[in-house]
Amino acid sequence: RYYETFAEFKAACEEFFRNPSKYQRELRSLLT
Repeated sequence: RYYETFAEFKAACEEFFRNPSKYQRELRSLLT
């Protein structure tokens, strides 16, 4: 996904690392 600003990108990264279980399905598909 593309983010217009670094602030948007940073916020998305922080959201991901705060709630990794929310993205478990996507992570599993990348790792298998």
